[in-house]
Amino acid sequence: MPLSEADEALIDDLFDAFAYPIDFPFEAVATAKANWPAVGTAFIQELEDAVADPWAYANGDMIYEFAYRLASDMRDTRAFAPLLATLYFPEDISEALMGDGTISNLPRALACTFDASDPASEAKLRGVAENRKLFVWSRVAAVDALYIRAHEGDADRDAVKRWVFGLANAEAEAVRLRDEDTTVLESLISTLTDLRAAEYLPDIEVWRTTLPMDQFCDSLEHIRDSITSPMSSGEYEDKFHRYYGQLTEEFATWATFVEKADRDARAALDDDEFDGYSEAAHLPFVRPTPKVGRNEPCPCGSGLKFKKCCGKDA
Repeated sequence: MPLSEADEALIDDLFDAFAYPIDFPFEAVATAKANWPAVGTAFIQELEDAVADPWAYANGDMIYEFAYRLASDMRDTRAFAPLLATLYFPEDISEALMGDGTISNLPRALACTFDASDPASEAKLRGVAENRKLFVWSRVAAVDALYIRAHEGDADRDAVKRWVFGLANAEAEAVRLRDEDTTVLESLISTLTDLRAAEYLPDIEVWRTTLPMDQFCDSLEHIRDSITSPMSSGEYEDKFHRYYGQLTEEFATWATFVEKADRDARAALDDDEFDGYSEAAHLPFVRPTPKVGRNEPCPCGSGLKFKKCCGKDA
């Protein structure tokens, strides 16, 4: 169904607010969520476009960040497929598009948008985790997404335990026989610990004491204590183990927004007290030309969408 002119205008205003914000756009986030039935498709389209041309979204524009966070908070299963596709990106593309989000946010986004109506969804995540040709942190993200679902009670916890152990066993063999990187194995040991998989402790002890793991794996003493202890209430509240409905608002804690207060304080200083502040850089934005929607044809006549042509670096 075609969007109304009012919805099209709202989408353009939201994309303007999310592209290069100086302050965190709380009002725009609330508006996007309140109007998700009307605007959500446009944000899902951005996720799909990023899969087709990820480098176009690695230029400082924050639309992708807001798009996947909003879709996650809204539990929009349409986002699952394009988010899953990002797990197949090579390391350089993944880091350019997601940065540290591959580790901290992508697992939660995948868990929140998990398409339970597709019987193959879990198998697709497992397939990523088992594929040694993929970026190690993408593989870890797939495992973490499945762990979150088990933690929330939407996946069979014992089945996830058995699968994680089988994958860890295969990773241990790869490390032992081919001297492969231990990052995935270390993460799997941490996941087994979090799952309280004490039945696999003897195997973990062998891996931990015979294989060269010193990157970020917990000490064997800590593993023994944690894997055999009841899960604490704090772990149930830990946002990194939960679906967590404010992934977008959590973005506001980024330094790029928090440090705004510092910039405002510096603006009040005399020039000779602080020479690094540019008042012009913080004046309100004035549009020099008529507004063009990101998905409208580019006015240059190329036939491409504005966001893919002259608007790419705007």
